[in-house]
Amino acid sequence: MALLDRAIESHVEEADDLDWKQGLPHKEKREEFAKDVAAMANSGGGLIVYGVAEVPGPSSAAGAIAGVEGWGDSEERRLRQIAYSNIQPPVHGLAFHVAERQGDRVVALQVPSSPDSPHLVWSQDHFTAPIRYGAQTAFMRERDIERAYQSRWSARAAQETLLTDRASQLLDAVDLNSHVWMVAVAIPKQPRAAHLGRVSRESATEILLKLMQASPHLVQRGGSTVNVNPRAGLRRWRASGRSHGADDSIIAEIFDDGGVVFAAAGHPPQDVENRSHVHMMTVQNFVANALWLARLVSEQLHVDSTYDLLISVETRLPDPIMLRGFDNFGFLIDEDELAPIHRFVPVATTFEPRGSTHDTLTALREIATDVVNQGGIAHIGTTYITEPNSE
Repeated sequence: MALLDRAIESHVEEADDLDWKQGLPHKEKREEFAKDVAAMANSGGGLIVYGVAEVPGPSSAAGAIAGVEGWGDSEERRLRQIAYSNIQPPVHGLAFHVAERQGDRVVALQVPSSPDSPHLVWSQDHFTAPIRYGAQTAFMRERDIERAYQSRWSARAAQETLLTDRASQLLDAVDLNSHVWMVAVAIPKQPRAAHLGRVSRESATEILLKLMQASPHLVQRGGSTVNVNPRAGLRRWRASGRSHGADDSIIAEIFDDGGVVFAAAGHPPQDVENRSHVHMMTVQNFVANALWLARLVSEQLHVDSTYDLLISVETRLPDPIMLRGFDNFGFLIDEDELAPIHRFVPVATTFEPRGSTHDTLTALREIATDVVNQGGIAHIGTTYITEPNSE
């Protein structure tokens, strides 16, 4: 509120990244709210502040705190739903900030700069691409839209390169001659701001302590130990650990941009000596804990963004990789019923690390299924990863 007081005293005017609104969006004006959000996202992001009246006249300067009525969880859900359903592609990473003083309430909507620009809004019988132009909202011309799409493709190509580079860096540092290694790389579409500096050792340690508890989406938690005294790296913290008694068979990396790398060495089922054979429990635990690490980092570092994910499985062992599952009677499925993996096809997707339990489990099971399908296994079952509830 003190910041708003100074803005009013200084007659701060609207700009490409600032929009004053006297009241909350009217329920019957879904299109208007969608246009405001899309325009801000298409312009590099900014703040839409509800509860501040402008000075009378042609100026767009902040004039007084008017306050808003009716703000609550249901109103926030309504606005998020509009941003998701009325804008294509949806705008992710919206953050609402509430300031209150003596009965006055102001809500600031923080709209991130979006890698998915241009965002289009359906208007009656056609799409428009709104954009901020100073204090006004204008619409992109054909050439503007073309440049925006070119920027989107370039950003996606850069993100894909970063994902593969981080996976390659880790695989270069492990022993592929003696184990099958599984590597998951997750990078936020909206990286943690560079001006925030390095992730502190304390924050990294807190994340690793929670990682040791294993993903809550596993039927049986535990079995992994990570060194909670991480080593510093280039814009990252790195910790190694062990699983099933094997040293340095788990590696976790936490990056300053909010990205993570999680890797685990595959282990065969009991009484299977071929190290190219990987237990289904190891595979599913790996996927679940990789997504769990991304969620922990997202929460601890306040990275409100969807993540791009890449999963790779590699080895230099002479035999092809075999994912060994069990039938309904608990017997190891015969090799003849499985598909040897001569070259694993990386699994790539986008997920929301802080989604609901149902959405998280649904995404988790789909990703794990994409991994095990390559080994000839149709379903991941319910032995290791919890099923989504019926809600």
